[in-house]
Amino acid sequence: MTFSPGLARYRCTVVRDVQLIIDRNTRRSKGFGYVEFYDAISVPMAIALSGQLFLGQPVVVRASEAKRLTAAALSVPPLSGDFTSTVGVPSECLLLHNMFNPNTETEPDFDLDIKEDAQDECSKFGLLKHIYVEKNLQWPEQILSKMTQDIDMKEQLVAHSDSFSSPSPTTLQHLMDIYGLIEIGAYAREVRRIVRAIRWTIQLRKKLSASVISPFLDFALVPGSEIHSRLSSYLPKVTNPELTGDLAEIRGNLLMLHRRATLRHDELGQETLLNLLLRNYLHYNLYDQAEKLRSRAPRFEAHSNQQFCRYLFYLGNIRTIQLEYTDAKESLLQAARKAPVSALGFRFQCTKWAVIVRLLLGEIPERTVFMQKGMEKTLRPYFELTNAVRIGDLELFKAVAEKFSGMISLADIARKLRLDSSNPVADAESIVAKAIRDGAIDATLDHANGWMVSKETGDIYSTTEPQIAFNSRIAFCLKYAQ
Repeated sequence: MTFSPGLARYRCTVVRDVQLIIDRNTRRSKGFGYVEFYDAISVPMAIALSGQLFLGQPVVVRASEAKRLTAAALSVPPLSGDFTSTVGVPSECLLLHNMFNPNTETEPDFDLDIKEDAQDECSKFGLLKHIYVEKNLQWPEQILSKMTQDIDMKEQLVAHSDSFSSPSPTTLQHLMDIYGLIEIGAYAREVRRIVRAIRWTIQLRKKLSASVISPFLDFALVPGSEIHSRLSSYLPKVTNPELTGDLAEIRGNLLMLHRRATLRHDELGQETLLNLLLRNYLHYNLYDQAEKLRSRAPRFEAHSNQQFCRYLFYLGNIRTIQLEYTDAKESLLQAARKAPVSALGFRFQCTKWAVIVRLLLGEIPERTVFMQKGMEKTLRPYFELTNAVRIGDLELFKAVAEKFSGMISLADIARKLRLDSSNPVADAESIVAKAIRDGAIDATLDHANGWMVSKETGDIYSTTEPQIAFNSRIAFCLKYAQ
């Protein structure tokens, strides 16, 4: 029985139950509700009150549709016969009806609010496979059939997820959706959208990190604006271990990810993480640990040419330190041959190591090795060293070694420091000169050739510096022992 509040006991018999319809956002009454009497004779008496004034307002009283919906729900076929072939497994579907009246709902997306509220409550009792809200009132068996079709479709998608999987939305995409809800809700003054955005934000709070929030701020705000700069200042700075030299700190995470990729049979992920771990170990000269990891890791299947080239290069480094020059030569030459033409830096490293290994094997590299396009200048020291070995001149070999020992190009220093000024070489030279003056490094500058030449490190124990340091420490201890 639909009624206006306050009319339940007016000129009627005893009321059994009263239910007011409350707005879920404002928590205020919507102005109507349902009343249930103990006897059926009270229903026409209550309907006769429709149109009369109550507290100065005309009221509308009409019969409720709950009885008709209940009868329709009871007319669903029993759990036998062909029921399973038409509407699916009965134990997986639950029909909730009489939750709203589509004739009185004015918001266009009111079904989304009901869906989210029901999903939150039902999830407390188990895993919710699917939920469907029908905005237009239908017969219960039609709703159950619709739910069963959706469930079957989802099960088919899950069964084929190994070969056809759709990418799940990322945390950044969820943040963009929340931003859209807030923007539309603020413009249209719809509280339900703001409430939904708050609910989504609470669910995502554990997934938020600086790497996600930073691009979201760039999307939502104008980069460089005052509010963008103020919010960005609260984010922790994301440092790259490659630039800071803190590769040892991420080694545990790399090992965990490599183990996870192995368990999931992610072969490309295994190869990529194996190369990262090998580079991590070689950076700290941990050649034995790198070889143990390489020997126990799954066989490298070369799913990516770039990763295979890196693997061959690291393998050549390990074999060189282990004095297995023949295997090292094959790995390094193969890495240089398979590397892309545009990867000049990588090809130079492979060629440099290969030249050294071939010289240790007693071989003389061909002249064409040093004349490769784009690497003539960088391979010049190794060419002169190879020429001295070819003619067997020991004095020339020492002269070449002394000539290029401890020499670092200022252009390389500018590139390592990421100097992007108009004249980065001059800036690098100024930085090196200040470091030499402050005593941070022991070197000299060759301005004409653009080199920084490190001074030869002598035997410090042949000087009096250790004795001076030892005496100062003894004097310090005696001073505080008195």
